[in-house]
Amino acid sequence: MRNLLCPCLLVGATMVAGAIVRGAMAGDNQSRRNGEAAAVSDDQFAGQEGESSAAGTVNLRLDPKSAEKIAEIVLVKVYGADVLKQRPWIVETTDTSFKFTGRLRDDEVGGVAEIEISKRNAAVRSIRHTK
Repeated sequence: MRNLLCPCLLVGATMVAGAIVRGAMAGDNQSRRNGEAAAVSDDQFAGQEGESSAAGTVNLRLDPKSAEKIAEIVLVKVYGADVLKQRPWIVETTDTSFKFTGRLRDDEVGGVAEIEISKRNAAVRSIRHTK
């Protein structure tokens, strides 16, 4: 079993995560301009209690659906569109990450894709394909 980590994947995942945050923040700013209540609270993007963060660092507190989208983008880039046939994913959640593992149908043999995504910054912690 081989772990594959590519800096370009981290950059891609970070760009996707940044777009998610920018979209949420844009909605928040639009609501304030219209005099409405904020759709997304400012503390949703703040670091966890007791966590020091550098200026510009954001704790995304990624939800499972957003993490799944990022995981699928990265997996398709690495393994091709056929990897999506392994859905629905087996999802394992820890305090700090989501791990998505593919499934084989009863009539299939071979391995499955696995990817672990950080909840805090959407970084790809590990990616591999079993045999």
